[in-house]
Amino acid sequence: MSITLSTILSQYGSYYLDAGQNQNDILRSFLRTRTLPTFAQRRYTRNDVAQLSTAELTSVLQPFHKTTSHKGNATFKANEIRLRKVKIDQAITPDDIEESYLGFLAGMEAGQRANWPIVRYIWEVLVAEKAQADYEEADWDGDHTAAPGGGTAGSHLHIYDGIKKLVDDGIVAGSMNDVSLTNNPAVSTETFAAVEEFIAQLPQHWAGRQVDILMSQEMQLNYLRDKRNVHGQVVTYTNEAQNVAIDFRPNWRIVPFGGMDVAGDNYIIATPRANLLHYLKTDGWRMEAPQTSGRQVLLLADWFEGLGFGVNEMVYAYQGDASA
Repeated sequence: MSITLSTILSQYGSYYLDAGQNQNDILRSFLRTRTLPTFAQRRYTRNDVAQLSTAELTSVLQPFHKTTSHKGNATFKANEIRLRKVKIDQAITPDDIEESYLGFLAGMEAGQRANWPIVRYIWEVLVAEKAQADYEEADWDGDHTAAPGGGTAGSHLHIYDGIKKLVDDGIVAGSMNDVSLTNNPAVSTETFAAVEEFIAQLPQHWAGRQVDILMSQEMQLNYLRDKRNVHGQVVTYTNEAQNVAIDFRPNWRIVPFGGMDVAGDNYIIATPRANLLHYLKTDGWRMEAPQTSGRQVLLLADWFEGLGFGVNEMVYAYQGDASA
């Protein structure tokens, strides 16, 4: 990581002047925060692959007669969720800021550069916030690709398969349910009707279950506005952030997923609340102690993570209208 100070140096000069400045004087733009932990089920495993199984049984009831007649076949299907190794590597040269306005973040009294405040600020504030924004995009639009290697950094969108790829692959394989709509949810005046049309195609025996309907934040806003414009005041708001109940289905909620806005996709995805699984390894983050190499400070962390659905057959998805 290089520390770019060109504007500060041109405006304030290449020297440090203690004018009482502190970290509150370093302003940052708002970044996206990660939505996934608010609706996915967190699970842990010691393995690289979470091996799951789904069980189904054919009809068992029959009219009575005295002769024994066996009925009912049990089928077990394998389903795996693969965890991928993810990392953060940072190499910081903290001397860059010493003779600048940001000199207060240098280690004026600390001998080890790894202990300088600038190192902690970059790692605990800038890197932590940017990782959340990267996650938000990868959780939706991720498509796992092998690392380029050779010292070349890969894209955050290649760390593991995101929800979009899982759904696209599931529909192609026929294990997930492809929903077609006559109304286009990407058209603001049709969003409410489109969502109602989508919900009508979900299994009605889910009525008493907890179900999440994922859509972009923009689509959720259009849904609420269209509902207001068509039917008047919206009365189904809940007090919980990001939760909007579906009419006559109090356990069904719309979940606005920020990652879908990043990609500009018009998907709608529904599945029981416990079905989307977010796996981490039990050993969590492996974070190396800060290392120094010459005047550079190295910050390294790695861990295993992955997403998947427990039962693909319980996923219903509208994949969007490419012409919208």
